[in-house]
Amino acid sequence: MEGPLTGGIWYVTNASGSWVTTRVSSHVDVEPSISLDGGHVYIAFVREDPTTVKPKSLWTATNASGSWVTTKRHVGKDHNPSLQVHAGAYSLAFWTKGAGGGLQYLSNAGGPWSLSTIDATCCANGGPSLRMTAGGQARVAYPDGSTSVPTGLKLAKRSAAGVWTIETVDSHPSEWAEMVFKGAPSW
Repeated sequence: MEGPLTGGIWYVTNASGSWVTTRVSSHVDVEPSISLDGGHVYIAFVREDPTTVKPKSLWTATNASGSWVTTKRHVGKDHNPSLQVHAGAYSLAFWTKGAGGGLQYLSNAGGPWSLSTIDATCCANGGPSLRMTAGGQARVAYPDGSTSVPTGLKLAKRSAAGVWTIETVDSHPSEWAEMVFKGAPSW
């Protein structure tokens, strides 16, 4: 959550039976995405430049060590991250207007951090939705088009070899995507 007067990312839970609110960051942080893994919380968010209030970089926060730790993951004009974490390995899909541009995928699931472009010609208003298959392959649903003229909805699939294939699943104007898998957990 982001509040205009207090800023930052806040985490609210009732896992202990009563509501507890924790401030995760106190910067100009927006557009959070949350993932749970092994009893720990992981949050991806965009940190804005406080002087221009424009997106600047992609960050993550986790309480896996027992206290909240925030880490910069990517520097660009990043937007709308979607996060999935499994066994402590991160996978993120996000828009960037920085170097390379378009829809990006950042992950350390294979060991070292790697960045790949999913779709360099896209970028609509709104955000992508990242989910992982039972075999660990990324699937990203996202709106296509420009920021002023959203077009259809696309689905990108990443193979075990790291190759992206993209298909249009709906041609109606779309601005946001959200996806779930039926059945077992997405890992």
